[in-house]
Amino acid sequence: MDRALGGGLPVGMVTEIVGESGVGKSQLCFQLLLTAQWGEDREDSPGLRSRALYIQTETYNPHVRLNELAKGQLEIGLSVENALENIYIEHLPAQGGPDELISILQKAAVEAQQHWNDPMPLRLIVVDSLANLFKDGDENKTAALFRISRLLKELADRFHMVVVVTNHVVDVIGDNLVHNVKLGNVQRLLTDGRQVYPSLGFAWANCPNNRIFLSKTKWQIDHEGSNKTVRKLEVAFSPVTAPGSCHCLVTKVGFQGLPDSYVATQNS
Repeated sequence: MDRALGGGLPVGMVTEIVGESGVGKSQLCFQLLLTAQWGEDREDSPGLRSRALYIQTETYNPHVRLNELAKGQLEIGLSVENALENIYIEHLPAQGGPDELISILQKAAVEAQQHWNDPMPLRLIVVDSLANLFKDGDENKTAALFRISRLLKELADRFHMVVVVTNHVVDVIGDNLVHNVKLGNVQRLLTDGRQVYPSLGFAWANCPNNRIFLSKTKWQIDHEGSNKTVRKLEVAFSPVTAPGSCHCLVTKVGFQGLPDSYVATQNS
């Protein structure tokens, strides 16, 4: 997975993780919350040695899976003791909207500034998911979307952060067009045989610096006594990372990449 991503997620940029519901976007984000705490001197996969802010707009409780993930990674030496103490979780209320997210991001900037010289400053922000705040299609929210995009990019650049936003997908009917306009930097994305593109339309399409696409394949593999659907992770676009992809599983300790030999076996 690190090889497919060119070593990891780029600092100073906004990365969008896009995929259909249930593909594992939140699972990957939870894993990032933990790996961000790895030291920068780690030889195999250096981290940020940082705290993380997880902003949740969905209704599920992230604590159960985060606890399971932290425990599992600690057992195999991939997590540190008391890792959850370095993760801030902000829940947007059920009636919350873009203005509430803007307020949280502004407070995050203050937090990052105040603790910039700490041994573990705030250098990872995850918004999961942005699309959930814009479900009603209110055109008056377009200005808020651009403001959120600007705030995210400012945080990433000013504080050398990794900023991650998850997004849903919608099915493409016909050409990859929205109101007869090509949808920005969106390439042809396929999941489970369907062509899709990211939600939020043309207003958002060019806002992320990088886009990672997660999709389900038709393959399953036995892992620890149960069948797991194989996922594909690919760099859809990036100005700093070459196009790359890998196949992976979601396990009790998070995403785990599969060797290229597995894919060759499935295609043979």
